[in-house]
Amino acid sequence: MDKETKQEFENLARMVKIGFDETAKKESVDKRFDDVGNRFDDVDSQLYEIRKDMSEIKTNVVYRDEFEKLTLEFEDLTGRVKYLEKKMGIESGK
Repeated sequence: MDKETKQEFENLARMVKIGFDETAKKESVDKRFDDVGNRFDDVDSQLYEIRKDMSEIKTNVVYRDEFEKLTLEFEDLTGRVKYLEKKMGIESGK
């Protein structure tokens, strides 16, 4: 094989190697994007669960102003019951 042909083969081998290296890099990038996609799916599912939990909490929580209002109403009713028990001569269970 003459020197010029050998040089052409070496150039061709370099180009093929560069092509394979670029393909390997692309596969690596594609895999990283897949990993990122999987992490976003995990974050989406966690956010869904958090939203669901928050919605449930909101339906079951008594807010402070509501609590204070209920406390005042309860104290008022307790006072009325005590008054009625006293008027009727009933001894309280407390």
